[in-house]
Formats: sequence, C-alpha cells, structure tokens
Amino acid sequence: MNPRLLAAVVLCAAGCAVRAPAVAPVASPEPGAPFGLRVSGKGRIDLAREHFRFDAALALRAPDRLHVEIFGPVGGTRAVLAMRGNQVIVLLPSDRIVIEGPPTRELFDALLGLRLDGPSLVRLLGTLGDTQEGTLPRTRVEGGLRVTREASRLVAEADPPDPDGFQRLELRVHELERVPANDLPDSLFSPTPPSGWRRLDPDHLPPGGPLLLP
Repeated sequence: MNPRLLAAVVLCAAGCAVRAPAVAPVASPEPGAPFGLRVSGKGRIDLAREHFRFDAALALRAPDRLHVEIFGPVGGTRAVLAMRGNQVIVLLPSDRIVIEGPPTRELFDALLGLRLDGPSLVRLLGTLGDTQEGTLPRTRVEGGLRVTREASRLVAEADPPDPDGFQRLELRVHELERVPANDLPDSLFSPTPPSGWRRLDPDHLPPGGPLLLP
C-alpha cells in the first residue's frame, strides 16, 4: 500500500487534523485491467435551501469500495467515510463519533444529502476515471440524476428537480490517479473504529443531511 495513503488513514482514524499529502501521478494500469481511482478536489452540494462547499480526497474500487476524507473549512479532517461491500463506517474525529450501517439510500441521504445507495455512488464517482476518447463531455441518467462528465469536472443534477431536497453536486478535480486495483487493499475501505468513541444509530440520523459536510 502507498505509504503516504496509509499514513493519512492512520492520522484520520486517530482524529489528527492533518491533511493527506498529494499523490504523485503514475502510469495508468494496462487497458482492460481492473483499476481503482485516487482523486482530490473541491466540491459543492446544493440542497433546496442551502449549499455546502468542501475539500475532499477519495479512493474507490468498483463495484463497492469507497474511502472519502472530507476536510474542514479551516483545514483538518472533518469526516472519514469508508465502504466495503455491505458495510459503511463513518468517523467524525472532532466529535469522536462512529456511525456504522449498510450502504442504503437513507444513510447517504443523511450523510451527504444525496439519495443514492453506496454502489450507485461508486459508479457515479467512477466516471471520473473514464479516459476513453470520444466520451467527454457526456450526459446520462444515474439513479435519478443527470450526470455531466467533463475533463476535470463532474456535475450531477436531480432529474426531475427535487423542490425540497437535493439539487446539484459539482466536483472539480485537482488530482486524479488511476491505479491497479490491488494498490487499494480492502483494509483501506474497512478501518477499525477507535475504542471509546460514541456510536450513533444510522436509523436515527436526520434525513436530508448532509451530516458530513462543513
């Protein structure tokens, strides 16, 4: 595993307000080989009555592996979200809170204000790694969202618009790295929650989040 990425995961789990260093670009995997993505960038989520801006770094491996670190408005780690198969683990270091549950639409609605289940969110973010010529820009519908993928930007809009909830997600990419799938081990997507942290029941989180964003 990349030593820098391992260090970032350990620091996040410990609740340290340290931002992960940028990952240097490497050659893409062989065509047709399974691959994962590492991405960093700035995002914005618009809900019906408010919007949230955030910085994030993520790693994903299709079809159901995701690791997201969200940074606070003045630096430091706001939240870590990790998904492996049918399990989601969320760490909120500043509050010493752990949330664990299945990757349902209801959970991601409470966490991000986005009503997609976990595998659908991985598919959506995975379009960032599509480098085939002739595919950019493109628009398609994913889970009730109209998705536009450009060279360094991903936009997902509610289709049809939701007058009371999610409106739009925009992610502007600063760095993107396609890596072999086994460069992203399962341990990255299933961190061990720290002992002594308070646990929240995912079934009792308020809907229409986003709980994780600054």
